[in-house]
Amino acid sequence: MATIVIDANIGLAFVLHLDYSSSAQEHLLNWRARGDQIVVPELWWYEIVSGLRKAVAIKQVQVASAAASLDDLAALEFKTIPSADFYHRHALVWAERLRQTVAYDAQYLALAEHLNAEFWTADKKLAERTRAAQVTFVHFLKPKFDEKQNPSHGGSA
Repeated sequence: MATIVIDANIGLAFVLHLDYSSSAQEHLLNWRARGDQIVVPELWWYEIVSGLRKAVAIKQVQVASAAASLDDLAALEFKTIPSADFYHRHALVWAERLRQTVAYDAQYLALAEHLNAEFWTADKKLAERTRAAQVTFVHFLKPKFDEKQNPSHGGSA
């Protein structure tokens, strides 16, 4: 059993039609089948709400669907880790290491590092930055070939 930290972009892929949605769902099934624990920082929920609001604003989904998506994500019962000074301080270190001006991504990295967990993201730039910094616990969720070619899937949220 492994511990997996997932980025909000992957959470959104569970409930929205994104370029990498089927890949995210396939990974979720695999993680569950192995008995892995999926963990998210408290920040994840704020980013999920913002992503759903953006989907409403660009008319990808209706308000009621966005609210139902929150219920769907809550039903997945990911373990939410509350914010703590420890993580914030380590996020500052991570943001500096990756030369980021903001520390949102760094919160996930700090949590994953502390839990000795894998961190999965669909953010290609973040994955490239961490790879360049020789961070080995970060994994990029690639869209499946057919997802990239399917015009019915929307862009990222």
